Amino acid sequence: MAMHKRTKAATESLGFLLIIAAVLVVLNFLGVFASTRLDLTHNRLFSLSNGSRDVAHRLHDRMTVTAYFTENLPPPHNATEMYVRDMLREYEVASGGNIRVRFVNPDTDELREQATTAGLARLPHPYAGNDTQQVTEGFRGIVFEYLDEKRVLDNVTTEGLEYDITQRIKEMAGDKVKVGILSGHGGPTLAQGLTKLRESMPTYELSEVSANQEIPADIKALLIIGPETEITENELRYINQYVMRGGSLGIFGGAMKVDMQEGNATTVSTGINRLLTAWGVRMDPNVVADATCKQIPMQVAQGFQLPVPFPPVPIVSIEEHMQSHPAVFHLAQTVLPFTSSITRNPNATGLTGVHITTLAKSTENSWQLTGESISLRPRQPGEWRSTQTGGHGPYALAVGIDGTLPSAFSAAAMSASGSDAPAASTIQAPDRSAHPVQVFVVGTAGFLRDELLPDNQRGGPAQMRAALAFPLNAIDWVAQDDDMIAVRAKNAEDPALRVPENVTQAENDFRSATEAQATAAEGQDRAAFEAAGQHGEQAVTRYKAAMEAWDRKKAMYRWGNMLGAPFLIAIFGVIRWRMRKAKKANLKLA
Repeated sequence: MAMHKRTKAATESLGFLLIIAAVLVVLNFLGVFASTRLDLTHNRLFSLSNGSRDVAHRLHDRMTVTAYFTENLPPPHNATEMYVRDMLREYEVASGGNIRVRFVNPDTDELREQATTAGLARLPHPYAGNDTQQVTEGFRGIVFEYLDEKRVLDNVTTEGLEYDITQRIKEMAGDKVKVGILSGHGGPTLAQGLTKLRESMPTYELSEVSANQEIPADIKALLIIGPETEITENELRYINQYVMRGGSLGIFGGAMKVDMQEGNATTVSTGINRLLTAWGVRMDPNVVADATCKQIPMQVAQGFQLPVPFPPVPIVSIEEHMQSHPAVFHLAQTVLPFTSSITRNPNATGLTGVHITTLAKSTENSWQLTGESISLRPRQPGEWRSTQTGGHGPYALAVGIDGTLPSAFSAAAMSASGSDAPAASTIQAPDRSAHPVQVFVVGTAGFLRDELLPDNQRGGPAQMRAALAFPLNAIDWVAQDDDMIAVRAKNAEDPALRVPENVTQAENDFRSATEAQATAAEGQDRAAFEAAGQHGEQAVTRYKAAMEAWDRKKAMYRWGNMLGAPFLIAIFGVIRWRMRKAKKANLKLA
């Protein structure tokens, strides 16, 4: 009987080992001959998006991709090569054979000279060794060759790699999409104010376009960015004609002129609403302030700087149900500085089949700053509370309009807006657009302007891509060129961490004490001044304690993520070992 049980146990063990061996053989076979990979990471960081696959698949000639990676680089760069190998393999498969990849270890003088001639730099890689900081030099770069063009991607890291590769392939292989920017009305230009935007759009051919004449039909999309002067009726008619003939339109601001040097915003009558009201919306003459906002440093009474909320620059969370729209595809949040609200026009007619989608809106703790001139100077939170008059949010801040739009200058549209019958004009347009078009409307141009974007030297391309993700998605959508949208979603910044309430409360208490101390000083009330100072010191103590507790909590989560999985696996191994030991003991007793 005992012999029978031992034979049975041995047979089961052998069968189990054979099954494991068969599974490993099949997995290895699939790994060698199959291109499908399972990626369970957030935003599918380790597999290509459909946009990248489409760009690679549309290649009509051979592209050679040469990756130069020095072996045995110090961490974290030693893992970069494998990541690049896996990703380039996917591009190779998606291209149907038109992309040929080769890896070179430049370990000889000849190969190092070859890499340098191709345009790559020999990079320093610091590492700790023998209790001293040491540096080893090596290459981490990719060279793309297609027809008679060459592009270089140097200093390769895993961050944003798919975006960089796909953009270079698309730039080399595709015809550039023509996009016009309305000229002649102040605001930023391609030469001054929009240089970072232009650099971030290498697959587009951007040009400034006048609306004093018919807009060329080969312009895929027209952008109106931060106009500061009136757009004449003839110009509006030419823009309307362009849309009615099938062109798409992106409108970025146009109700307020923001002067950052003077620290104010003034209303402007650009005429944009003559188009928008016919298409179901209007841009309001205001600046939306929100309690959920960016912070800026401000000098306080104690002689040091403390970050204070700046409500005119809202941090806008994109609701999950909105994130299916291409313009905000998988974007969790964006920043909309000095934006106006967008409201629906209930009197618009002829909108059957037209879809108006709210893409971004403020929180319930938002309000409108109104007036012909609005002060935007930084101030204490208590001072901002005095501006909260009238209603409160949420307010729509960006909308997408798509469908066959009615003409803004048809008799029906003019009648619905309360205008006189349209005067005779030589600028003719159909009563409806020739086919479905896209119009994007947002109440600000601030997130496109050079002065409000990250510094390329300090922030790097990753921060620039995150800051421009929303407007670039919007431009891709109106230009109907959406290859990069899904790729860009992988590189957007993660949502800001939610600061614990006790930290925020301690900050607010300190600011309130600072304001009270300043008021007491003005009124020469020594007792009140000293009392406010004591409250301020207590608030600082609470703030430090709250921050220390938050840091401990973050450290606990960090170490839990690092050690939790190995610990659970070890516990499982111990339990499994004990079970097997107990089973063997039972077999011996039998």
